[in-house]
Amino acid sequence: MRRPHPTLASATLALLPILLWGCGGDGPSPDAPPPGTAEAAEPAGGVAMPAASPAAAAPLTPAASFPIQDAAQVSGSALSPDGSTVVVSTQERLGTPVTLRLYSSMSGEVLATAQVSTIGLGKLHWMADNRIVSADRDGTPGWRVWDGATLAELPRLPQDATCAEGQANRNTGAIYSSDGMVGMGEIICRLDTRDGSMVRSAAGLLARPDQFWVRSGSNEVVVLHSPNPEESMELITLDGTSLTRTGSSVIQFGEVVEAVGATAWISRERSQTLEPGGIPAPDLGPLRASGTGAYFIHSNGMDDFVIVSAVDGSLVGSMPAGMNLSVFADWSIDDSVFARLTLDRGMEIYRL
Repeated sequence: MRRPHPTLASATLALLPILLWGCGGDGPSPDAPPPGTAEAAEPAGGVAMPAASPAAAAPLTPAASFPIQDAAQVSGSALSPDGSTVVVSTQERLGTPVTLRLYSSMSGEVLATAQVSTIGLGKLHWMADNRIVSADRDGTPGWRVWDGATLAELPRLPQDATCAEGQANRNTGAIYSSDGMVGMGEIICRLDTRDGSMVRSAAGLLARPDQFWVRSGSNEVVVLHSPNPEESMELITLDGTSLTRTGSSVIQFGEVVEAVGATAWISRERSQTLEPGGIPAPDLGPLRASGTGAYFIHSNGMDDFVIVSAVDGSLVGSMPAGMNLSVFADWSIDDSVFARLTLDRGMEIYRL
């Protein structure tokens, strides 16, 4: 359950671009909007215009759509790094073999098929080096790995049962998780899926953590935690490789960190903004950041999906409601292509 959290304290805003959102690597620049977005209107004097109503988001048209085989049995999907292919897993029921099918994202042609003998698979992660990785649920902790071009199975990786499925940085091939058996534990784990090595954050670094986000473009992990439960919360930035602290900001009482991408989406009682900068954002509920953090996508039950720029808060567009975004939707590694499963179990490909 989401609990009220501390806005970014004004005293810390000047430091945030360096401490928290100062991206390195190939992440989106805070000075340039991602592809497909318009710069936010800013009148003379530098005062940002109010956020547009989500209802004003123009419908997006798929660049391609196609049916999938065994549609009633879909258990997961993932998009290739360049957006040219999509893999879909199907399973008749838990305990029966899993089928992986590789589709052309433009034609829907099946390019490769693989059968997997296992109780079940976890979320599919398609890494930048073209490996598909998923947790095996056959009772022996481990990770299954496939070649993304042929679906040929590669050597398995061991899995630490205390740090299992989580969020991936597809650029580095790392998967992050928490050691909590119920809820989020106080240790963040980093599994390197290239060699199976594990790194853990230091004991005592996090106190009563609430949620964490992986920022692939800048190789960072951002965690919301409570160093002192009677005071403001803290949004702490960790280096994505060493899991050591690199920066932080205070989150004041009465506000909620909805999601973290290129910016942080902060929800207040009467307003929502992207921080740093106090950029007005549309009034939306549950949010999920795209792969590089260039976009936020809103989904809530049967409502339409709405995509918003994480740079300037502008509305990119909308699409009809679909399946659960965390399992049945994915982005290309540069966020230019979005693939998702529709409610009638078809696949749609969008270019942004």
